[in-house]
This record gives sequence, C-alpha cells and structure tokens, in this order.
Amino acid sequence: DVKVPLYARFNVPEVWIVNVSQNEIEVFLKPDGSGYSETKRLSRGRLSTAVVQGVAIDLDHFWSS
Repeated sequence: DVKVPLYARFNVPEVWIVNVSQNEIEVFLKPDGSGYSETKRLSRGRLSTAVVQGVAIDLDHFWSS
C-alpha cells in the first residue's frame, strides 16, 4: 500500500512482489502516476520481464528450489 504507489509515482515500469508463503509473484505493469493499470499474479508457468528482453523465470522450478 506504500511502496507500489510510490514506485508508480516515479514511473518505475515494472514491480514484482514475491509472496513466499503463497508461492506466487504479483507483477505490476504500466504505471499511471498513482498506481499500475495492469496487475497479474502468477504461481506457475513462465514469467518474463517487460523491461529486460530475454529474461524469464520458470516458476515451476523457482518454488521447488
């Protein structure tokens, strides 16, 4: 409730919040000044960053490490 809006205010293009207890990553994209217009939660599959081309994490292996 504090950091994500602050990141949006300063136009940080992508924010990942890792929730270890739930084995999921919440991704915030497209800052609009007061928040992010796109949010998704992932626990399985492949997570690619919108900022750095070619970087991806296979979440199926991430949680089993």
